[in-house]
Amino acid sequence: MLKTKQFKPGDHHPTVKLEKKEREIKHVQKTFVKLLKERGGKSWPFRSPSNIGVYDKIAVLPDGDIWFVELKTAEGKLSKQQIEFGVAVQELGANEVVIYGVEGVIAWLDYVIS
Repeated sequence: MLKTKQFKPGDHHPTVKLEKKEREIKHVQKTFVKLLKERGGKSWPFRSPSNIGVYDKIAVLPDGDIWFVELKTAEGKLSKQQIEFGVAVQELGANEVVIYGVEGVIAWLDYVIS
């Protein structure tokens, strides 16, 4: 029989791990916004409560190109709904990107803004 451990508030391991992951993604998001702004672009949070899986940000580059952007930690994974959203955006001919970690942010910005 499979044994599981339930973690309750105050247990250290899951709370610490979750807090670390939340800090990492916030760092990636803040870096994205800061570096995009420094390069002449702008982004806004993209929220759609009735549509699970929409990407994190809408970004407008200095040349006017508009992108749907999903930001992940270096180890992050897309959910099934996020994959479906990305496919739908591609099928409509719009720009979409999934960026992994701060290094990914820098690489993508170097690629799209010359």
